Amino acid sequence: MRRQLSGWLIFLSLIWYVVASFASLPLFPSVILCWVTVLMVWPGLNRTSKIQSLSLFLIGIVLLLVSLFVSGHIDWWLAMHVNLPLVMMFAGITFLTANKAKTTEDKRIPKGQKGALSTLATCHFIGGIINLSILFIVGDRLSEKARKLTPTQAAFMSRGFCGAALWSPFFMGGAVALNYSPGAKISHYIGAGLIMVIPMALLTMFDTYRFKTPPFEGYPLSLDSLTLPAFLAVAVMIGHYFDPNMSTILLITIVAPIGAILFVPMGEKVEKSIEVVGEKIPRMSGQFALFMAAGVFSIGIASILHHFSNINQLLPAQFTSVDFILVGVVMTLVSIFGVHPIITISLISPFLQYMQVNPNEMVFLFVTAWAIATAISPLSSVGMMLTEHYNVPRLKYMKVQRLYSILMWIVAALVAKVYF
Repeated sequence: MRRQLSGWLIFLSLIWYVVASFASLPLFPSVILCWVTVLMVWPGLNRTSKIQSLSLFLIGIVLLLVSLFVSGHIDWWLAMHVNLPLVMMFAGITFLTANKAKTTEDKRIPKGQKGALSTLATCHFIGGIINLSILFIVGDRLSEKARKLTPTQAAFMSRGFCGAALWSPFFMGGAVALNYSPGAKISHYIGAGLIMVIPMALLTMFDTYRFKTPPFEGYPLSLDSLTLPAFLAVAVMIGHYFDPNMSTILLITIVAPIGAILFVPMGEKVEKSIEVVGEKIPRMSGQFALFMAAGVFSIGIASILHHFSNINQLLPAQFTSVDFILVGVVMTLVSIFGVHPIITISLISPFLQYMQVNPNEMVFLFVTAWAIATAISPLSSVGMMLTEHYNVPRLKYMKVQRLYSILMWIVAALVAKVYF
C-alpha cells in the first residue's frame, strides 16, 4: 500500500510540475511531495541505495553548513530542488514501459554478425526510448531455452542499451548530463554523441570475430517496434521548433507520457496508466532518492568552491584531451565498484564549471562516461540486471568488455578534441 501511494504522490508531483512550469506557479508542492515520497519509501530501499543516498545527502548538508558558517548565507531551496527536473523526467519516461516493443516469435533468430548487429540496434534505438524494459524483452527471448545469456550476448546488449545515452534525450544519462552542464544545448553535443555510435557498433562487430564460440545468437529487430521511438523524436523536434527556449528535460517530461499512452491499445489505456503509476513508478524509488540526495551534494560542493578563490591554482589551466581521458577513466573505474554515475557527475561538475570548460564538452564527457561505465560494470543497474537475472558470470562479462572500454575512451578523446 505504501509503495502504491508513493507512485501516486510522484504522479501528483509530476502534474503540478508541468502545470507550474507553464503557469509560472511555485514549484514547492512538487518538491515537498518528492521528499515526502523519499521518506515514505526509505524503509523499503535496498542497502546499496540507502548507503549511497544517505551518504550524498549528509555530505551535502555538512558542506552547506560549512558554507553557511563561512559566508552567513546559502541557498537551501536550490539544494532541495535542483534535481527536481530529473526526477520528474524519470517519472515521465517510466510511462514508456506501458508500450512494450512487439515480440517477434514468428521470426527466426539471426546468428553471427547479423545477430550481433540486430541485437545491438534493438537495444540501442528502442532502448533509447523505452529504457530498461527493452533488456527484459530481448533477454527473455534470447534466453528462453536455457534461461541464461552468454557473456557475449549480455555484453552486446549492455553496449547497445547504454550507448543510447550518447544521443537520446529520453535516456536518463543524457538528462543528467544536461542538468549538470549549465548552458549546454542538446543540438550542440548530439553530433559528437552520434559519431560515437559508429565505433561502438564497429567494435561490437569486431568482437563477433573474437568470440566465435558459441556462435552468437541475436534478437530479430522489428520495424514495427521503431514507430514509438520515431514518433517521440519527431515530437521533441516539433516542440523545440515552436518553443526553442523550453528545456529538453521539460519537453520530454511532457511528451513521453502522452506518446506512450497514445500507442497503447484503446481498451487498455486506463489500465496501463494505473499500472505505471501504482507499480512501475514505485520501483524507481531508489533512483528518486539518489537523484534528490545528489542535488543536495552537488550544491554543497558548489557552495564550498565559491569560498576558495585560490582553487584555480590547483586545477589545470586548460581542459586537455589527457584530462578528458583521465576524468573518464576515473568515472569508469569507480563505477566498476558500484558507484552510480550521477554521484561522480555531481561531484565533478562543479569543478569543471569552475574551470569554465565548454558545457557541451562536459555533456559529451558525462554521456560517454555513462555509456561506457554502466555498460561494462557488473555492479551498475544494467550490469546487475543482466548478470543476476540471466545467470551471466560477472568476471567473464567484464572480460568481454575490457578492450571495448579502452578503445572507446581513446576514440572519445579524439572526437572531443576535434568536435569541441
